[in-house]
Amino acid sequence: MQVIVDSLCALKGVRHAAIYKQGKLIYSGLTKAQQASLIKSSVVIAQIFSAAEAIGKTHNEIFIGVDSGYLAGFRLHSGYIALLMTEKKINFPMMSMGVKSASESIKQLVQQEQAELDRLAILSASQSTTVSAVPTEESLRPVFNSYTKILTGFLGPAAEILVEDAIDTWKQTYVQRAQNLPYLLALLEAELDSPQERQAFSTKAAGVLPPAM
Repeated sequence: MQVIVDSLCALKGVRHAAIYKQGKLIYSGLTKAQQASLIKSSVVIAQIFSAAEAIGKTHNEIFIGVDSGYLAGFRLHSGYIALLMTEKKINFPMMSMGVKSASESIKQLVQQEQAELDRLAILSASQSTTVSAVPTEESLRPVFNSYTKILTGFLGPAAEILVEDAIDTWKQTYVQRAQNLPYLLALLEAELDSPQERQAFSTKAAGVLPPAM
């Protein structure tokens, strides 16, 4: 997901870019003050899009004039919203093309994650397991924290948000136990773009010991 944010930042005339969904912001190169301000703006823009949809109107973009430029919001696939802080002089057609490309990339990413979840669910159902004890999420929290620390080395601060999202998705399909951690790792590996990064992450994550059963 961070790669998609970086691609939006690379558009000419775009100073900062971020992707927002359900109160969470995946950002690129923002200060803490800018992050806080952008989250507030994201909530307002999301509410505007939702209100328009509620009355049967479809609005996929909004521009708000700010000092020396615009704050632009775009609806993307799967409920994501792209936020762009731009200069006054901006090539709008080129920016729209970049946003459409980002939306398509998110669509493909969501489809890949769902396909992987489906595959792992089938694999899990085909295996008979005997569980003597089921650790609670609290007992697995040190493992989750270790995964976050490792992923941060690849994706930066956005890793914390991505890990929590992956945990939420994982919990919807699998019982929280050490035997099912490989399925969580598969979701996290999908956030990395290159096979080399995925392999490096997998190798480091393999060194994280699960709680004793």
